[in-house]
Amino acid sequence: MRVDIKDVEQRLAACFKTNPMFSENNIGKDNTVEDKIVNFVLKLEEVFDFNLDNFYTKLETLKLEPLSIYSNNGVVSYDAKENTGKISLSILKNNEENKYNVDNIFTQIMLMTSTSKDNYYGFGNVRELDALNKACTYMIASNLAGSSEKSDNEEEITFLNLLDITLTATKSKIEFVTAYFSNNGTLLKEELNKAGVTDEILNEINYLQESKLNGLNIPDKFASIENRINKNFAVLVSNRVISDKDLIRMYTSNLFNNNVLDNSNYGLNKVRTGMMGALEYIEKKDNIVDINAYSNNPNIMQKAA
Repeated sequence: MRVDIKDVEQRLAACFKTNPMFSENNIGKDNTVEDKIVNFVLKLEEVFDFNLDNFYTKLETLKLEPLSIYSNNGVVSYDAKENTGKISLSILKNNEENKYNVDNIFTQIMLMTSTSKDNYYGFGNVRELDALNKACTYMIASNLAGSSEKSDNEEEITFLNLLDITLTATKSKIEFVTAYFSNNGTLLKEELNKAGVTDEILNEINYLQESKLNGLNIPDKFASIENRINKNFAVLVSNRVISDKDLIRMYTSNLFNNNVLDNSNYGLNKVRTGMMGALEYIEKKDNIVDINAYSNNPNIMQKAA
């Protein structure tokens, strides 16, 4: 999509005049917040062809505040009801090597603002999707501003990638990015449930994220959740709900593409290798369509476990 830079600058200048936090005179000046906002709008419209009318309206009253040192919201958060973005100053002060990527953090706030509605942003209208909503924000921000060496969302990004492939492979009516920009968490959860991803799994992902933000390190929980997601995918393949071999290969390749944890310490190599073995076994069979037969076959289930 071709973006009219002058039109973007004019619309933003009008917003900056309304909001005392900003100055339209800073447009075009390097490293100013205003110039970063211009760049954000240009990239977002170019990459996602997203209508930013809501963003322009929100920008007129947007507030930016430091995140309380007592907060358990991680590095960045956004209050949609108050239209306030918050960044952890303590993290930024100790970020000399930019391991958290300040541009990524700022872009996350802009994304939250642009997709805010009522008291939520993205597909955050559904409680079970909270952790995945934050992960999706980080993922889109990484696409626009580059990823960071450190992140609060590493494990959740792994789940997001696997679940997004699952949705695509099951011919879902929606996927994560579309749901994010259309505020459609309701349909997204329905499609995940339909694909076998239960509310229990989604709540376990929320629990993992909340535990991390409260300083608890429970890597076994990550392995447990991923194993359940993998088993579900294997069942869908066995039932021929998923039959596209390219998507199956894409799914299995994602099992080895992340560096979230040291797999050797937490059994993830065994989990993923087992999943690969199960899928290879299933692909070689021509008539595995009976879920009961699949579930009762100890050789297959041992591979998937």
